[in-house]
Amino acid sequence: MSTGIFDGMTLTWGDLGLTKAKPPAHLPDPSSLVTFDMAKKKAEIFEAVRERVKAKAQHTKNGRKPWTQVTVPIPIKPGSTEDEDLALIWEVMKGTTRDPPKENSKGDLTWHFWSYLEWLGIDDSLKPKDRFVHPILFDTGDRKRTVLRNKIRKAEREAAQGLATDLARYEAELEEYEEKLARKKQQEQSEKEPYHWAAYDECAVTYKKKQGRKCARELQLTVRVRTYYLGSGDPRENNGYLGGCSDPDLLDPESQLFKLLKMMGR
Repeated sequence: MSTGIFDGMTLTWGDLGLTKAKPPAHLPDPSSLVTFDMAKKKAEIFEAVRERVKAKAQHTKNGRKPWTQVTVPIPIKPGSTEDEDLALIWEVMKGTTRDPPKENSKGDLTWHFWSYLEWLGIDDSLKPKDRFVHPILFDTGDRKRTVLRNKIRKAEREAAQGLATDLARYEAELEEYEEKLARKKQQEQSEKEPYHWAAYDECAVTYKKKQGRKCARELQLTVRVRTYYLGSGDPRENNGYLGGCSDPDLLDPESQLFKLLKMMGR
């Protein structure tokens, strides 16, 4: 991985002495423990996260970066020991970060890193349509609606206890907001539905030490990925690229916006 240019030289992690974290020395060699195709498994993780983000992550105009979580099964050899299981997990997580995973009081390990696509082996040369998440939920209003409903439920519980609450104000605010969303939906139905994208920010992968792995003959990893709003535009109309974005590398090289941004030195 290149980290920048200095005095005409491309610097790598190794040049800077920033080597990736290594597993504890007492763990066995994982080469004989991998009973599955690692590349296919990582491709499964990539697609599972993309589908989950599409369906659940709420992106908003204020730049919110929602977290999305999936559970990933990792096959293990029958009769494997805890050290062998841990060695296998380290092999799955190899090359993610130069910092060792954080361990909690239960012995659970969490790797936290920003090189999500690198970890999964996603090629940087792929078109945006194959690397990023699209279409996504953007400014749907569902998040604010949920917040208001939660406030109403809390106020109702407090009112039942004889406490002073803002229940009437929350109910009126929700009613007004629902009417606003209805008008917005009606307007969008008469226009072409907007197409939005998200990119990956940070990632946290957790391996829980206590799990029923022996019965199911598999381990489970919890993969949490944070995403952020990237831009807009239907890739079917933009040769697999975005139609509107501040990064020219994500735009069709033949598009007018790409040429304009390059003229501006972007």
